[in-house]
Amino acid sequence: MDASCDRHWQSCCAGFGTTSGERVKPDKKQRSIVQSLPVAEVLEFVLEQVFERACLERLVLESFYVHQRIQQEISKHEMKASSLSPSTKRNIGKLLSRMDWCRLIQFVKKNSGCDPDFLNLVQTRMTCLRPGDFSDMNNLAYAQSVKVFSVQSSQDPQAPWSNKPQEETSGSGCVILHEGKECILTNAHVVADATYVEVRKAGDAMKYPALRVKTSHECDLALLRQWPRGEQRSAAQIGALALRIMILELCLAAAGVCTLQMAWNFFSRPKMSVEGKHVLITGGSQGLGLAVAKLCFARGARVTIVARTKAKLEQACEEVRSQGAATGAKIQYLEMDVSSMKCSTFSELMGRAAESFGRVDVVVANAGTGVAKLLVGSELTQLDELMEAQISTNLMGSLRCAIAAGQVMASDGQGGRICIVSSAAGLISLPGYSIYSATKFGHRGFLAGAYHELRRHGVHLSVYYPG
Repeated sequence: MDASCDRHWQSCCAGFGTTSGERVKPDKKQRSIVQSLPVAEVLEFVLEQVFERACLERLVLESFYVHQRIQQEISKHEMKASSLSPSTKRNIGKLLSRMDWCRLIQFVKKNSGCDPDFLNLVQTRMTCLRPGDFSDMNNLAYAQSVKVFSVQSSQDPQAPWSNKPQEETSGSGCVILHEGKECILTNAHVVADATYVEVRKAGDAMKYPALRVKTSHECDLALLRQWPRGEQRSAAQIGALALRIMILELCLAAAGVCTLQMAWNFFSRPKMSVEGKHVLITGGSQGLGLAVAKLCFARGARVTIVARTKAKLEQACEEVRSQGAATGAKIQYLEMDVSSMKCSTFSELMGRAAESFGRVDVVVANAGTGVAKLLVGSELTQLDELMEAQISTNLMGSLRCAIAAGQVMASDGQGGRICIVSSAAGLISLPGYSIYSATKFGHRGFLAGAYHELRRHGVHLSVYYPG
């Protein structure tokens, strides 16, 4: 180890990843938990710390080899369903995040199943990381790669009733094992508008037709099927594979940081049941908001709908109740104009809703408005009014809902879910809808920044693009 690396080691041991260099002492219960956990789950805690600290130090790519080695070590052990509650997991994660690497590794070694030599390797690699040092990249084990060919025909923004001429595009991907079946993980933009997709294995001249199974524009990832042969990869490695694709596509730092966590979330997150949950829906008196309220009510949720017109709210509640209720289902309404509220106002609204139905578990920020208006030929005063109305409701209203709900859900440590209902106009704009699309495109930017921040507190943020 050279002198610079030694100095880096000392600085890391002095306080890397700690808060104000404080000395953290796990209590007896925390030590007992770590000692009794399966090895794979302990290593997942270590993996989480590697990722979080690498993000903070802007060393995501430099730490990728360590990330891959931990994934390989996890795959050697049996994956079991976690026996820890979400709050206990968060507490252990917070404890580890306040330790420097030396104390963290010593603490993890208390689990007798962990390989101490491997943990020492992780500590050495992480404490010696330096910006721009990609020497470990030569040691990476790459997944079996494929070439993806697609024929695309996207909508013509100048003539939305027709499509553009077909064009051929290509991209890269890799073979993974997802839900027991071989699939291909690739970038969403390669196959998003595809009418026909083919894939070709590296070194094989044959092309095979493929079907798009899942697409996530938030993390620019898509799953394809079917592929007759190929190297299998477990679902636990999907985050690493996603980041590897970004490296191959030369989408560095920022895209890689966003992709790693969101890919795991998109492909591996279990579906949530709303039974017994308290769901609060803005814009719930009509349209999509009312449809969501009916669905949640039918599945046993306690539903609070929010809108600005009392008569419509009362009518909506009666309509929901008339369809019949599942066990434990309830519905109530609260009046509020989302376009003129502040974050503190929505926080108070959640408190009022909780007085009757208990803590709010899910918030659906659905309230919105949309009017088409051409920029040229319209009165400037009309455009001013249109911008104020749509920005205050579609963008500011939904962001204030998400921010206030995020704080409330994070404050008690129980977390929750927030869904912003956007629009297909948040992905593509059309003439006459430029102002409306601008408000919906803002949801994507908010998601990219707020997703990881809220996730650290157990709050899952998502954006839905209907249309």
